[in-house]
Amino acid sequence: MQGGIENNVNRWRRQVDLEPLDKTKILNNAFEQSNSIGEYTIHEIVNLDKPDVAFLCMILTLDNSTVFIKLKTRLSEINKFRKSFLKFCSSFRYASN
Repeated sequence: MQGGIENNVNRWRRQVDLEPLDKTKILNNAFEQSNSIGEYTIHEIVNLDKPDVAFLCMILTLDNSTVFIKLKTRLSEINKFRKSFLKFCSSFRYASN
């Protein structure tokens, strides 16, 4: 399977028994943020019928690569981790020499 936003988000959606979405719907459901490296999207993937698994995901697209961060938790715990996850994603920086 090829990479990219659509394929990765839909793979994560399948992991919680959700139907795939097209890229437009995926981006419409995303929360856009930025850090010192660039702009990224946050994706909250939950299925109310499958509360044992939920994901907070970050996708940061760079010139020649993409960074994917996925936090796996339970639906009942997602609010507990959201603030820390967002803070972690916003902290990315290029290493200084």
